[in-house]
Amino acid sequence: CMANSKVLYQERRIVLKKNWLKVQPSFLQWENIGVSIKNGRSLFGRLVLSLVVIFGAIVMWGVCFYLPYGYYMASSFAALGQAPSFSSEMMFSMLVVGGNQFMYVICDGVARWARLPTMAYERSFYIVLYSVACLVNVSFDLFVMLWTTQSALADMGVRTDDGEAL
Repeated sequence: CMANSKVLYQERRIVLKKNWLKVQPSFLQWENIGVSIKNGRSLFGRLVLSLVVIFGAIVMWGVCFYLPYGYYMASSFAALGQAPSFSSEMMFSMLVVGGNQFMYVICDGVARWARLPTMAYERSFYIVLYSVACLVNVSFDLFVMLWTTQSALADMGVRTDDGEAL
């Protein structure tokens, strides 16, 4: 195959670029080459839309699971006046594990949907998506822990060095 030569695939002419020729043919995802011609979205558009989907999934997870849990923990501490039980802490840990698994599946699906030309690009994109998702999930975890801790300390009447109530 010559560089920048055209190949007929599923009744479409596809231009093979030089950098693709450095990859073993078994690593090329032939069905993804020339995808922007078929569905009208450029590679950049698919990548941006992928990031939007990941961000939306993280927000959905946070609003549907983390924030209700944080509200439950803050209100139960206010009512009982004691630290959360082992089962409550375990529930939070399992929410974190479930959130990571949820994002694992979503990031994998989105990386495949982006239809990158090689498996290496697809796996690299997945790693970037999952790393960003984990970073944002950790931020959600910290937010919920800080919020519940702040609420608990305020309910206990803890004051700052200046004597102001939290």
